[in-house]
Amino acid sequence: MPARYDRRRSTVLAFDAPDWMPPEVAVIDTNVVAEMMLPDEAEHASCEAVLRRLVDAKTVVVFNRLLELELWEVVYEHALRRVVPGRDRRLRRFDKDVRPEPAVALQRAQTLWEESPQ
Repeated sequence: MPARYDRRRSTVLAFDAPDWMPPEVAVIDTNVVAEMMLPDEAEHASCEAVLRRLVDAKTVVVFNRLLELELWEVVYEHALRRVVPGRDRRLRRFDKDVRPEPAVALQRAQTLWEESPQ
């Protein structure tokens, strides 16, 4: 178990700081995972780096089950962007003619998630 949190001894470091050491346990935010999954996002490389550091350090990652639902939305929306341009996306996201590609992407993401060690 990690040491008890003591505000007087706490230090805030950016996860990409050279002297940052991953903790034994970390709570992860959906945005970090989503940005890591999407290579064209601005923070992709930084988020991928922090997750790799957590893996290398064998950090136990804690997340809320809502993370899964938010990830499915990110995957579906990202795939939908390739099929439906601009503002039409919100209105057409459930049309039969635009659903196949996002549905395949979503199924692949769910399969990869289920296959990953938890």
